Amino acid sequence: MLKSALIVTIATMISLNCYADETWYTLSKTDEFTGEKTTSTYAYAGYESYLDKEWVTSYDTKFGLRCDVSTNGDQMLILTFSVPSAIATPSSAVDMMVKVDEEQPVSLVGSLYTNSYDSGYVPIKSGNKVAVERLIDQLKKGRLALVRVSNERRSEIVDMKIRLAGFTKETSNTLSACGFGGSTLSDEDKEKLRVIDAEIKRLTAEKAKILGKV
Repeated sequence: MLKSALIVTIATMISLNCYADETWYTLSKTDEFTGEKTTSTYAYAGYESYLDKEWVTSYDTKFGLRCDVSTNGDQMLILTFSVPSAIATPSSAVDMMVKVDEEQPVSLVGSLYTNSYDSGYVPIKSGNKVAVERLIDQLKKGRLALVRVSNERRSEIVDMKIRLAGFTKETSNTLSACGFGGSTLSDEDKEKLRVIDAEIKRLTAEKAKILGKV
């Protein structure tokens, strides 16, 4: 079901709809041969210019979400990325870390596409769904996301900065297409996670203070 990052678009085969809100873009398409529907939302990375403080976009680097829905209703939601240079051979495992504003980084494991050296995905499944739900909640509330993608040996590491203006609006269709429109966490679990995150921040600050004495 999962398709490669490289997609040949032929007008007579695939119907497309693309629109944008500030930094984020949404693309919806239906394969007229297979009937599979894909909705994807992505943003290009960038940086703030030191000279004029303008945001400079890097069009060879992007991060996003994608939902694939087959004709029999099977759904697959993934985080997607594309970087400017090769980080490993196709199908290799990759590590992804995402840090939103001052939140603690969320660590995930993904893979390069079967025919790509520089783009891939993180499948969202039972083992990482809670972490991804927490991340999406942070992305909706945040201003800036730092994304790091590396190969397993960490011999190739790519960092990117993603502005989050428009994230909530643009990802709504992608998330809802895969039944991921809202968090399934109970209020009790959310409170536990809040306490855990606060404790992590406290311990991190205490560790830095101790190391500062060395």
